[in-house]
Amino acid sequence: MKILVMAIVCSVAASAMGQTAPEFSAIDIDKPAPLVEFKNSRLTRISGGVEITLRPESAEAKPMVLAAQEILFTWPEEGGSTPSLITLEQEVRVDSPQGLITSERAELALAKNLLTFSGNVRGKSDQISDFEAERIVYDLGTGDSEMVGLRATGINLSSAPEGGTPGATNFSRMDIDRAASVQFGGGQVKSMDGGVAITLHPSDGKSKALKMSASTVGFAWSASGQPSVIEMRNAVRVDGPQGDIRSDLADFNLAKKVLEFKNNVQGATDQIESFRTDTLTYNMDSGETTMTNLTAQGLQIQTAETEKPEGEEQSFSRMDIEKAPEVSMAAGKLNWIRGGVNIIMHASKPDVEPLKLRARELTFAYPEGATSPERVLLKDEVSVDGQTTDIRSDAADLNMASNKLTFTGNVTGERPGLTGLTAQQIVYDLRTGNIKMESARAKEVDRDALGPEKAAEAQPNS
Repeated sequence: MKILVMAIVCSVAASAMGQTAPEFSAIDIDKPAPLVEFKNSRLTRISGGVEITLRPESAEAKPMVLAAQEILFTWPEEGGSTPSLITLEQEVRVDSPQGLITSERAELALAKNLLTFSGNVRGKSDQISDFEAERIVYDLGTGDSEMVGLRATGINLSSAPEGGTPGATNFSRMDIDRAASVQFGGGQVKSMDGGVAITLHPSDGKSKALKMSASTVGFAWSASGQPSVIEMRNAVRVDGPQGDIRSDLADFNLAKKVLEFKNNVQGATDQIESFRTDTLTYNMDSGETTMTNLTAQGLQIQTAETEKPEGEEQSFSRMDIEKAPEVSMAAGKLNWIRGGVNIIMHASKPDVEPLKLRARELTFAYPEGATSPERVLLKDEVSVDGQTTDIRSDAADLNMASNKLTFTGNVTGERPGLTGLTAQQIVYDLRTGNIKMESARAKEVDRDALGPEKAAEAQPNS
């Protein structure tokens, strides 16, 4: 009986699969079948624990092993020598070139050349340590597949991308935390849809992982078999070293190690409460983030208070960016802002009026190990407006540690009691509101408005 069954199954395989999927030329029954049933001279069921092998034409190709507690054969009503469907039930296991897959049920539709897994689908392959899905449809002819409800861990990314070398900014593996539908082609992920969440783990094992989610995610692959570009579309969110960022579009070029966000970009970092920008580009090699047309709220500029005498609190501890055409950051810290900048300095005390600063360019300096700037250097078309201060200059130095704002180069301005003020240098004390001037002149001095003490301090000199 075993020889007869083997001959029938091999005949089925040769006629059904040899025409549409010539990879397989024969089927072997590797495990004796306890129960074999026929109906009208047609094989209908093999049960009691079955294992069969689909052997490819090429001796070098890996065969496909199918095992289950029961295998059912469905035949077309109009007759024919080929079953329309082979169903595997209970404890299904398929070992193929694509990996090892287990499930509660599998269906092999011979006419369509499709192998479908359903019910507690789990598996692994050379590229994926472990995965689970609600359903997998595998095209035996093309090698393409579709997975529904996929979750996968340990997808290998260890090889360096094209033009790159292994390093701390590279990622060694990827996890698919959630994907409603996944399309595979040639053994590679092509696209994910229906709400996707993936995690990229850095190769050094210490850096922060990159968590990415989007409605749709697409993949491009290099010749070395590694993903070269990850494209994210709609409801994009990325949580990584550059902060928590959301946008409509994002492209991660693994070959160049560049992550770029576009359209409705917004987010937050450890130093900035919230921001919006047209574009954001993060370079993983240099650690630099560049942005265009940035607005931001809550940039912390608090400096150490240990060296200040008691009662001399820092006057301004938070900064908002109203306008910033070009911005550079690194490690969550601002490097420079260019193109015409408007910022607002907010005082530590709520009753102190904010200070508005404008310049063509700002650069930021930090003490070693600090994340808040110690100094902000303003250059070209500098202006500072406050409740009692209106000063213009070519340059200014905002020193957070000393609470001083120093103006140099063509300094002009207005102060209560001083009209048409010009000076070589003005030092504005942010804590007290007083100013000190060098080589100052004023068109008019209103001593009554200044008061005797300040009138003497503000006496113009040449």
